[in-house]
Amino acid sequence: MAGLMGGEIHDPARTLPRAGWIASAFTTVFYASTTSPARHPPPRKNQRDEWPGRSRRHRRAHPGPRLADAFDRAPRHGQRMGQFGGLGTSVSRLPFAAGVDQLLPAAFGKVHARWGTPHFAIITLGVLASFLLIAIQLGDTMRAAYQELVSLMVITGFSPFLYIFGSAWKAGKRLSAISGWAITLLAILCSVVPTAEVKNVWLFETKLAVGTAAVIATAWLLYRRTGRRA
Repeated sequence: MAGLMGGEIHDPARTLPRAGWIASAFTTVFYASTTSPARHPPPRKNQRDEWPGRSRRHRRAHPGPRLADAFDRAPRHGQRMGQFGGLGTSVSRLPFAAGVDQLLPAAFGKVHARWGTPHFAIITLGVLASFLLIAIQLGDTMRAAYQELVSLMVITGFSPFLYIFGSAWKAGKRLSAISGWAITLLAILCSVVPTAEVKNVWLFETKLAVGTAAVIATAWLLYRRTGRRA
């Protein structure tokens, strides 16, 4: 993201290292603050949460599921906050950056006359994302749809690395290329294997195949258009 939107970063040599330190400090404070209260959970007054047949001293020494629940929920909430911030801000500006670089139609590179936001890019991305979320859940449970979405992201995200490590092979870095190809192919193959949440394997594999083909076809059309213009 930083590479694609590098033109929007003011003084990147100074801004990026500072942003890294700030993000690292915030992450440390967040996880420390969310797990620290778990070490001293408040007493439960609900009888359903009590451990019948065990002494009060035993319950204090062994808080049971309360500590485990806190450690399980805190990282998940933190991850959701990070995804909301990262996907809701930076990713929504990627079509805008592509429009400015003329990889997408010029409308993606326009900003709102009053608010100064890339409204066309954000709205288009929202509509497409909503459509994909609905389409990927057709005929599946929510858990299966989530696994399909994650697998599709892995396949489309790792596929370009096959070309990147191919350039390493061409440059004479044979060991790096072979290692990179092996890890990339392993990640892609693992994403194709359905998890326990998937009940309809054929539907799962069909959605992955159609989604991957759609991404490749879209990229081919965009770069073909750019090449003709050049």
